[in-house]
Amino acid sequence: MPRLRVRCPKKTVSGIQRTEMTNLDHADYDPHARILHIRKGKGGKSRLVPIGQRAAAWLDRFLLDSRPLFHHVPSESALFLSGYGTRISPAYLGNWVNRAFLNKTISAMSKPVSGVFL
Repeated sequence: MPRLRVRCPKKTVSGIQRTEMTNLDHADYDPHARILHIRKGKGGKSRLVPIGQRAAAWLDRFLLDSRPLFHHVPSESALFLSGYGTRISPAYLGNWVNRAFLNKTISAMSKPVSGVFL
């Protein structure tokens, strides 16, 4: 499961900034339409971001396998949580992805293709 937790945020969408990702709430993801609602985007603007089938599959798996581990924190609406059950910060996300690269959990050859990281 740790690998899934690392891969999911990285694979979600290309073109989404760290701050936007950390501001996502559970309700901002529509699994049927495969869309993320970015509410606090660059310049304070909101937008809808479609995600590919592969990215949606990773996000769905994350929500089924990892997110329920935090059922004891029902008041937290953040989509991605730290190990403490709190919303992750942009710095936390950056450090997390850097560690994954160093541990080779995420391939250094990852590149955006069709809106997802492969």
